[in-house]
Amino acid sequence: MAWQRIASLSEIAVDAVLGVDVDGSRVALYRLANEVFATAGICTHAMALLSDGFVEDGKIECPLHQGQFDIRSGKALCAPATEDLRTYAVKLDGDEILIDMEQQAEFTQAIPKPMPDRQAPQVFRAVRVPECGRGHETLRSRCFLERFGDDPGERLGDMALVAEQSMI
Repeated sequence: MAWQRIASLSEIAVDAVLGVDVDGSRVALYRLANEVFATAGICTHAMALLSDGFVEDGKIECPLHQGQFDIRSGKALCAPATEDLRTYAVKLDGDEILIDMEQQAEFTQAIPKPMPDRQAPQVFRAVRVPECGRGHETLRSRCFLERFGDDPGERLGDMALVAEQSMI
């Protein structure tokens, strides 16, 4: 198969991802500065669309279970993702992004480490919160704590969110 046009550079914001369909295959296009990279568009762990994920420091984080992949190499960086993503060769022709679905991307740079505090899965124990009034329990991951805070009095809906790290 030859090179084919799949998008324009202007369609992808810097440090963002765009999902496209190429001949029936889901592909994720990433723009880092003025470079463009392409990987399979589905997470190898749980079939989530990577175009719904988060791009940060050259990595894509799956929106479903926070598995991370290096955008340039497709390498799985942390659990629960263990299988690498397929990469595709891309090139720019002016503002046009071209892809060759039969050719893997060439990769020569060092692979970045996983995003901070996400290098290994951490176990948290649900804690009963008496002041909640209903004895609700919740289980939160480090990612959840980073995004929503770890203030023991914080509430989401009518549920108090408190997590206690377990050394299990």
